[in-house]
Amino acid sequence: MKETMILSTVRILSACMFSILMVLFIFSSEQVEAKDELKTIVELERKVQHLEKRVVKLEALLLQREHSGSPSKPVLSGDWRTTANWRSLQKGMTKQEVKQFLGEPPNVWAKSYGDTWFYPDLSGGQVQFDGSDRLEGWNEP
Repeated sequence: MKETMILSTVRILSACMFSILMVLFIFSSEQVEAKDELKTIVELERKVQHLEKRVVKLEALLLQREHSGSPSKPVLSGDWRTTANWRSLQKGMTKQEVKQFLGEPPNVWAKSYGDTWFYPDLSGGQVQFDGSDRLEGWNEP
């Protein structure tokens, strides 16, 4: 979703940049010969075409990732120090799934209403589970 928004923004920025360049070109054209003006227009059109091709390629990559079921997820390293692992957590995950991303918790508080895991200690990141051992919430270190 974020990648699609980025690509849309890139397209809008490309169009704006082209428009701005054209306006600047028009206002400064009094001092430029017709031959130079044509070269500039051709160069601008070439740059816009290049940017459009890049956007099409990026969109194709995004679609490929969406359909392959492998959106830019981190490698399951079991390392709580990796920000991408924390950001891959989802509510409802099992304890085993959380361990695949963050590793074995160094500190655990076991309560009847759910456990809390601390990475590496009370002042670092923490993961809270509900009474059914499902991920309820977390705070990155």
